[in-house]
This record gives sequence, structure tokens and C-alpha cells, in this order.
Amino acid sequence: SAAVASPRICPARSTLSAAPPSPSGEVAGQILGDATAALDVLDDRLAGAEDMTISCAGLVRVDFSAAGTLLNWVSTHHAHGKRVHFCDVHRLVAGFFGVIGISELARVTPRKD
Repeated sequence: SAAVASPRICPARSTLSAAPPSPSGEVAGQILGDATAALDVLDDRLAGAEDMTISCAGLVRVDFSAAGTLLNWVSTHHAHGKRVHFCDVHRLVAGFFGVIGISELARVTPRKD
């Protein structure tokens, strides 16, 4: 059987822009079970940001339990007036985010490939 990769959160690739970049992060691999520790790392990376852009280009899978934790995380930030944007999301994961309600509170942009 294949090993389950731990979620990885690291700085997103930099892009050139005329506007100052919004703080960004990246989630990759699989997010399984209680994702609180991984989201705490993301919170540290994005501390104080009003606009948070999170690349999901390397995200392969999110299970139901982790999605619930992620929904609570997004809901908390939304309640504090922060804007969360998940970009480059796999289409199936983006659909799942819509079903569980993450898309109601955050912007979710599917991958173009």
C-alpha cells in the first residue's frame, strides 16, 4: 500500500505583480483527519493578513474530517473580515469544497488544466 503523505505548508511561488503581493501559502499532499496543526502553521505564515491566497496546486486529497476542520478555519477568518482565496484547486476538490460550504465563505478557483 502507498504511504500517506503529511500535508505540507510552505510559501507559494512568487509572481511578478504591480500591486503588492498578498500574503500567500501553499497546501500540498493529502490533508487527512484533524488538520488543526497544519492550519496553525498556515495561520503563522499569514498572520495579520486581510487577504489570504492559498495555492492548492500540489493538493491531492482532502478527507471529510479535514474538510470540516478547514471549513471551521475559513469560517473563523471570514467572521473576522478576512478574505480567503484557494487557487489552483483540483476540480474534484473544488467541487467538494462547494458541497461542504467552503465556497460560500472563501473564493475557490479551480486549476486551468
